[in-house]
Amino acid sequence: MSASSKKKLRKEQEAAAMTEKQLAQQKEDKKLKITTISFVAIMALVVCIAVGTLLFRAYDQSGLPEQNTVAMTIGDHKLTSAELNYFYMESISSQYNDWYSQYGSYMSMYLSMYGLDLSMPLNSQYMDEAKSYTWANYFADMAVSSAVSAYGQYDKAMADSSFKLSDELQATLDKLPETLKEEAKSNKYSNVKDYLVAMYGPGSTEETYINFVKVMSISNAYAENYYNSLEYTADQKAAHDAEHALDYNTYSYAYTYLNATNYRQGGTKGEDDKVTYSDAEIAAAVEAAKADADLLATATDLAAFDSMIKGLEINAEKEAAESTKNNGAFVSQVNSLYKEWLTDSSRKAGDIGVFASTSSTKDAEGNTVTNTDGYYVVFFNECNKNEMNLINVRHILLEHKPAEGSTTITDADKMVTEQKANDLLQKWKDGEATEESFAALVKDNTADGGSKENGGLYENVYPGMMVTNFNDWCFAEGRKAGDTGVVLSDFGYHIMYFVGEVDQTYRDYMITNVMKSEDLDKWAKEIYDAVKYEVLDISRLHLDLVLAPNAF
Repeated sequence: MSASSKKKLRKEQEAAAMTEKQLAQQKEDKKLKITTISFVAIMALVVCIAVGTLLFRAYDQSGLPEQNTVAMTIGDHKLTSAELNYFYMESISSQYNDWYSQYGSYMSMYLSMYGLDLSMPLNSQYMDEAKSYTWANYFADMAVSSAVSAYGQYDKAMADSSFKLSDELQATLDKLPETLKEEAKSNKYSNVKDYLVAMYGPGSTEETYINFVKVMSISNAYAENYYNSLEYTADQKAAHDAEHALDYNTYSYAYTYLNATNYRQGGTKGEDDKVTYSDAEIAAAVEAAKADADLLATATDLAAFDSMIKGLEINAEKEAAESTKNNGAFVSQVNSLYKEWLTDSSRKAGDIGVFASTSSTKDAEGNTVTNTDGYYVVFFNECNKNEMNLINVRHILLEHKPAEGSTTITDADKMVTEQKANDLLQKWKDGEATEESFAALVKDNTADGGSKENGGLYENVYPGMMVTNFNDWCFAEGRKAGDTGVVLSDFGYHIMYFVGEVDQTYRDYMITNVMKSEDLDKWAKEIYDAVKYEVLDISRLHLDLVLAPNAF
């Protein structure tokens, strides 16, 4: 090969090598470009997901889902989740208050027995685990029923040309926007919306809340209007009384319970220090309890009954052993063990009954065994048919106030309040001394907000309606119109003015109210059953609400 050919070949090889390097480089460049594009795309996707998540959270917490989700329809009404949530939260609040009224400070303990932990979300706890039915479901169902009733009665009211809101209620509704602003401010919220969201959850607005209050107010007013329109003849009430005679009596009695466990003697202590008793020892304890019960049954009067209770050997170390007094119990409040005996029409004052309290267990063979746990001994005082008349009364309440610089109310402070009450009563006596002049003193002197605007008047007062001393003064034998007095209660001193008796007995009052309530329930059910409604989506209700985060 000539030198020129070799040179040419070398140049061609070099050119080829250059081309391969360029192709390789181009390939690497392309690969890098693809990788870079993929990385940028992935990063862009991650950013999109992050932004999307943030946007979703913002949307989720904005209240818009609650405002845009139709939770249910009622007739022509479409209720959003936010609107149904008002009924949901109100149902919870009502039930919570009922529980607290019933159980007080023991509420958490009692509710835990029914599977409700106040410190846990409602949707994490089952009322019926087999049916996956949570406490949140329970309150949601209450909310749906409440909404159906409210809108059913509201629509009826709107279609009833004879129905008209009272001026007072209309004024309250008209003033609601202003009232909400005042409530928001007093609760340290800068605006009404934030206040409502804190109270009822996301999606709450002033407009929808005002509409909720309007619907509820008109619904309740319409029901009240129907209730007040109901009237019954004497024959109708007499027929009802004959069928439910015992329901309107009240019974006064005293009782004590002798627990057979307290009479056990002997016993064998095991390795775990637990004492067990033989069947013979248990039977002997029951016999001893029965002997004491029979002894108490020989008492000639209530004083002797209490004296004998105190003298029992099992009460030797108790300083104040005596019977439990029950004055004015309705039949529904009487222990079923002695209810029939107590309500017998032949029962007379001083009668004493002995009643075994039993329980059932299973023996080794699975047979049911009835055990006597103890004995109730009941002393009958009287049956009251409640045929006394209702009364009207006015009062002025002066609260006890501690001395300046102190937070404790002393006996001396109470004496100061009593003197003020007597001075104010004397001031009235030195003046016109009329019911009108007494009523005029109320507004500037009473601490009772419930009667401040109507001259301290309470109408249709029945026995047991007021606190004990107030009640006893009102229903004292010989009480007559125009009587005055000063009465002490836990609230302070009451300056009393007895207006007089009402031309209706307490029994008749109870019968009428029960008949009205029964007819109102029928009326409301008919309206409810006629309403067409559909539950669509309750997922946006405050289902994870915790009733009392610090309950335990």
